[in-house]
Amino acid sequence: MKIYKDKNCVLVFLYWSLIIFFSLGLYSQTPKIDSLKEKISIEKNDTSKIRLNLNIAYEYSTIKDFTKSKQIYLDAIKESYQENYVYGVISGNYGIGRLYKQQNEFDSSLYYLQKALPICKKTIYLSRQIDILSNIASVYYRMGIYSKSCEYFLEAANVSEKLGNKIYVAGYLGNAGAIFQDIKEPQKAIFYINKALAINREIDSKQGIAINLVCLGNAYMDLKQNQKALELNLEALKINEQLADSNYLSNNLSNIGINYTKLHDYNNALIYYNRSFNYVNKYNVEQRIVLYHNLGELYTLINKNKEAESNLSKAEALLRNFNSLKRKADNYRLFYTYYKSVHNTQKSLGYLEQYYKYRDSILNNETNKKIMENQLQFDYQRKATADSVRIEGEKKLVAIQLKEEKTKRNMLYAGMALIALFAIFMVNRFIVTNKQKKIIEEKEKETLYQKSLIEEKHKEITDSINYAERIQRSFLATTEILNSNLNDYFILFKPKDVVSGDFYWAANLMAESNRSTKFILATADSTGHGVPGAIMSLLNITSLESAIKDGYSNAADILNATRQTIIERLKKDGSAEGGKDGMDCSLCIFDFANLKLQIAAAHNPVWIVRRNEVIEIKADKMPVGKHDIDYVPFSEKEVDLLPGDVIFTLTDGFPDQFGGNKGKKFMSKNLRLLLASNAHLPMPEQKKILEETYKNWTGDIDQVDDITIIGIRV
Repeated sequence: MKIYKDKNCVLVFLYWSLIIFFSLGLYSQTPKIDSLKEKISIEKNDTSKIRLNLNIAYEYSTIKDFTKSKQIYLDAIKESYQENYVYGVISGNYGIGRLYKQQNEFDSSLYYLQKALPICKKTIYLSRQIDILSNIASVYYRMGIYSKSCEYFLEAANVSEKLGNKIYVAGYLGNAGAIFQDIKEPQKAIFYINKALAINREIDSKQGIAINLVCLGNAYMDLKQNQKALELNLEALKINEQLADSNYLSNNLSNIGINYTKLHDYNNALIYYNRSFNYVNKYNVEQRIVLYHNLGELYTLINKNKEAESNLSKAEALLRNFNSLKRKADNYRLFYTYYKSVHNTQKSLGYLEQYYKYRDSILNNETNKKIMENQLQFDYQRKATADSVRIEGEKKLVAIQLKEEKTKRNMLYAGMALIALFAIFMVNRFIVTNKQKKIIEEKEKETLYQKSLIEEKHKEITDSINYAERIQRSFLATTEILNSNLNDYFILFKPKDVVSGDFYWAANLMAESNRSTKFILATADSTGHGVPGAIMSLLNITSLESAIKDGYSNAADILNATRQTIIERLKKDGSAEGGKDGMDCSLCIFDFANLKLQIAAAHNPVWIVRRNEVIEIKADKMPVGKHDIDYVPFSEKEVDLLPGDVIFTLTDGFPDQFGGNKGKKFMSKNLRLLLASNAHLPMPEQKKILEETYKNWTGDIDQVDDITIIGIRV
């Protein structure tokens, strides 16, 4: 079943083309030609005269005097080269490009627009760059070269973003999405239309939101996600009903009818098709034809033969005065389907023959169009070659004149500069001789003062960092809580600086089932180290505590809640990404009464040594913080413990430390082997071996990161 969608996405293109019209900057609201000529007669500044001539050229284009307009633009370009007036060169070529676009001479239009673009990109004229890019995109669209059109619309959106104009950004992204939908690339269409929709929601552009929703609906229809398409069109309808624009309402209602037809809800489809007729403009012949086609096909599906034939006949009547091979082919195909359903073989075959004839004509037209595109490209290249020779000659002549004038000026300036320098030198030597001794004495005093000031500042900074270290340590797991929950353990904690991004945190948790106490231990590596890392560690710890306070009791749930808190707190940090900081963390919940261990881990694994065998509990490959997949919940593992098991939690500081004979990293595999081979020893001795290994490995190499390793024997 083929349904005929209205060109809603093309409406987006037309709607946002208003942006292009109003973005002409220099040309909007100019005085009339006589007034401008009068201003030129009294203007003395050459660049101001050029600017006025550019305005006059534009005014001639508005009254369709293209010949005069083009000549004035060309003269302005020549004068701009002579005056070294870059803006005039850019605007002149841009103006001629727009002239040719108005006359549908697309190869010439592209030639001048693409001459202006590289010059403009080297300047600060971002608004003019957007004008040029959007016009190039529009030309490619009208030529049917859609990939190029999308490319330039997206570039226009990027420049608009630099300018901070969200209306432009949404418009050009919407245009790109509309084109991708039109050429049946729905996934790309959805990507760019969603970007435009987010901006339109942010700036509360009701019309933009409604148009984006309808376009999204069409894209999801192409993906056969008809229920999703219906929901989007119904959401758009609420807005369009408030705006009361008959064209948008008619298109929107027609698409809802299509959605219901695809969902086999024919009663609702009929209601919305008929509502669409109430708003369709009587001059919009193609939309009325499409509605008659959809009604004809709908009535054929539900075996209402009289109504089906009536609607298809109405479409056929309109097509007598409407030149569209595609719509005529659609009409013949629908009549063929209708007469086949009522078993009228003679008429069915007759319409099928007509359908094939028109379909072949359409295919031939597409072939001719491709040939024409190739010819346009050839003509463009040929014209570019011829014009470049002429313009290059003009540029060389202007360059020679400018060089001669510049040489004369430089010689004059050089002579004056030499005289001034000699005079300054003589005066300066006299002053220096008399004041040199005094300056030296003052410098010595200043040096002593600066030295004392630096020492004082250094002491203040050191005292502040030491105080920060005491504050941070108060947030770490205390000896009291560790000793009250663990019988045999060690903690190796070596910050790279005084304060640390690494931290270890603990809390008691009351089990709901038997009111027994569980013990939570987090070993974490915050983003950064030193003071930034320490500040981040405090945020991470308070976020963990908040998750416990909110009643979360499973390891994965605690990490999920902590991640959400961190994202929310950092989203307003001023960065474009909205705060991508957080932590790598292993969170262990010990139930010693039942010998159970529950683990959720982000990047950092947990190792369990059992009878010389290492059991690795692998971590999820994402941090506790903003991430591309931060919507995916953390996984949770539960391990049955045995007496004598040794559990190790750690950050990446020790494995990533450089050292040894070749200055390489220590590596996780070597650390795991070291821990496993010594796990039978008393815990203090294990810690001592780790410290000695680290010292021997690093030698004179500085510590590169904070280091944390915790060992616990069950």
